[in-house]
Amino acid sequence: MMFAFVTMFLEGKVSPMRIGPLIVLFLALSVVTVRADEVLFAYEGNAVPSGPPADTFTFNPCDSGCVASIEDGKLVLRWEDDGDFVVYRQFIAQNTPPPPSLWAECRFQSNQPLANHIPGDGAMVVFYANVGEVFNLYGDSVVSQSGNFILRDLPFEYRTFRFESRDGRNFCFYVDGVVFECRTDNRPDSDAHAIDIWGDPQSFLPAVNKWDFVRYGTISDGELIIASDPPAGEVDTSDHPSFDRFTITFDQPGYILVDQVSVSVTGGIAPVVTKTR
Repeated sequence: MMFAFVTMFLEGKVSPMRIGPLIVLFLALSVVTVRADEVLFAYEGNAVPSGPPADTFTFNPCDSGCVASIEDGKLVLRWEDDGDFVVYRQFIAQNTPPPPSLWAECRFQSNQPLANHIPGDGAMVVFYANVGEVFNLYGDSVVSQSGNFILRDLPFEYRTFRFESRDGRNFCFYVDGVVFECRTDNRPDSDAHAIDIWGDPQSFLPAVNKWDFVRYGTISDGELIIASDPPAGEVDTSDHPSFDRFTITFDQPGYILVDQVSVSVTGGIAPVVTKTR
């Protein structure tokens, strides 16, 4: 379950006040558009992948020096001795057209720094239409396949990585919600479209990779969740003319991003969006 919160402010000096789900109006009507992306696949890291019909197809399993386990609801891969790399692959489409758009997310943590690994200790790999990209993941860094984009000296903690493409050629990659790389790819289209998560300890041991989830789906163009006709979410401000802020909440299964908030007022000052999360 995901939640979207939008905080909007009016001039005034009163304390923040949270309004219940879908109650969104002060002085007039607020219209909210969110992108409620469809989820086509979700692996939540609560089982070791073991091939069909499990959640994720095992392309190169965790063996030969690698031990896989589930700890606190997360997939943990450990290498105490020299071992082979691991690839878990989830096919988006095989011998059929891929989805018209694609978002894909994973959450990853590693104990290995960039200094120990070229290329990555872990990786998120996307093959989608004309895009074929490897995002090299480390405990403290993220490096693009080309090496032209890099984030260094990050805390050793879980980070969320998100891929988005609306046309199978242009794409962006995000690290904890911040744009990391946007470009155009021209890989020849193939009959196989897939999401991979990789683990490659090389010779720096012990190595620990942790995967919280892997998900993907299609990108929507926006869904109106508060209608202006008929009016919805109205709040009587006659007794509280100086309210200066309120919170919109939207509670629905799925991946929710707030793209746009527009407000129409009949009197006073229109709210200005200062934060969405």
